[in-house]
Amino acid sequence: TIIFSDFMQNKLKIANKVTFVWLMGYFGYNQRAVTGDEQPIDITSAEIDRGNYGSLIYGKTAIYTYYLQHYLGEELMNKIMREYFNEWKFKHPQPSDIRQVFESNTDADLSWYFDGVLNDTKTVDYCIKKKRDSFIVTNKGELTAPVEIAYYNAKGNEVSSEWVDGFTGSKTFAAPEGAINAVIAPNNLLPDLNKSNNTTKHSVGLDFVFDEPDYNKRNIYWLPWLFSVNEYNGWSPGGLVYSGYAPTFNYGISVKPMWDLANNKLIGSAQVQKTFYQLLGFRSFTLSAGYSDYQGRKGSKFAFNGLIRKPIVSTPVTRLNAAVYTHDIDKDAVTSKYYTDGKYLIGEVGVNYSHKLSPLLRYSVAANFMSSFCKNEFSKIRSEEHTSELQSHSFI
Repeated sequence: TIIFSDFMQNKLKIANKVTFVWLMGYFGYNQRAVTGDEQPIDITSAEIDRGNYGSLIYGKTAIYTYYLQHYLGEELMNKIMREYFNEWKFKHPQPSDIRQVFESNTDADLSWYFDGVLNDTKTVDYCIKKKRDSFIVTNKGELTAPVEIAYYNAKGNEVSSEWVDGFTGSKTFAAPEGAINAVIAPNNLLPDLNKSNNTTKHSVGLDFVFDEPDYNKRNIYWLPWLFSVNEYNGWSPGGLVYSGYAPTFNYGISVKPMWDLANNKLIGSAQVQKTFYQLLGFRSFTLSAGYSDYQGRKGSKFAFNGLIRKPIVSTPVTRLNAAVYTHDIDKDAVTSKYYTDGKYLIGEVGVNYSHKLSPLLRYSVAANFMSSFCKNEFSKIRSEEHTSELQSHSFI
């Protein structure tokens, strides 16, 4: 466990289960792999992108080698490393030399590690489903890493476990006697891109504010929401409950109920979102929907936010956004001299292009269009241009 703050983690119990392996290993690797920004590990330092150096050279190498040790066993791994050290101390080994030492000590096929992990960018994404008395395991990735499957009975006790050689596509496994659930890589060591589908049954995990997720559970986080105050609602205490949003999750769900003490009623907001990677020409895009009842305005929002750029590089970048808003504004919540109450339907689309030509020169161009489709209709077009030396705005 990493200790950032003794008071926060040990007294308040916030993030008190965050481990070095997850934060500095899986976390960084996952973010580069899901977006297609990963590079092979066994390339020259000049070829490594700055964004990949820590997350891949250190992070990916560590988590996959740790998984290799789990697969081979700590005793055999120690024997191999001692033999490699003794044979090559004070010498200059090549990558093929350590592979030779591994393969001379085991009959296991380790091509998934030396070829797929170190020399390629193949990813692993196993998922498991139950179908009657069988379990179907599917690898949605290209890396054929061996995988451990553990089977559990109705009381949650492990019935048996087995190691399966890596594969692509799907395979069906007969359920052992008494097994009703199964988990892929039960210790969470497999650097799977989407760990949330590695079990056939999720229990609920409840944590305060945030913590390292347990991917075999539905991780739910909560915190009190006590500082919402405005003239219309008065003080509106409540709470926030959410799941996802954190990196390594491609979804987010949040609910924030509050009690309006001025009007004696329930208010608040709710939102859901889903992120997709390397699809339809986008590096990533997010679809979201939300509803809010606060400050005398009830409304919903449906939004799209997309990112377009080439893999690995961070520039140039094109961002596209589109949204539809609904508003129902209470007349008692606004001053009629400045604002208008009633119902509105508003649409918005925008694009932003940015490019960093050098460490000293960056520019961006943006355009945005917004229009109302109900009473008191309006339209607004906005364009912006920025450079590192010059900034100008124009409004139409």
